[in-house]
Amino acid sequence: MVSEKQKIRSKGTLNNVLELKEIMRHESKIDSLRKFFAISVAAFEMQHTISIAFGFNGNKSYMHNLHLTAKEEIGKESPDLSKIDMLLAAMEYCAEENSKNKTK
Repeated sequence: MVSEKQKIRSKGTLNNVLELKEIMRHESKIDSLRKFFAISVAAFEMQHTISIAFGFNGNKSYMHNLHLTAKEEIGKESPDLSKIDMLLAAMEYCAEENSKNKTK
């Protein structure tokens, strides 16, 4: 199966080169998000494991679950970036609420 990048490369016009660069930028952003969520989920898992080891509640936090969901979505061959945007907005809201609760 011929990829979209291979089709564009074979045409070789300036517009196609610009289109290829845009696709590569898009893929770079997706790769960055994949790395970010792999690391953040690993950190949440470590925190969760340490909490359990010290006898605290074994439930995963809402933020942890948001990161797990985002990692699953971004790991797909064709991730739905609107879903990722929604999850990022929910993470931001959750962080703001957690911050407000700590200052009370």
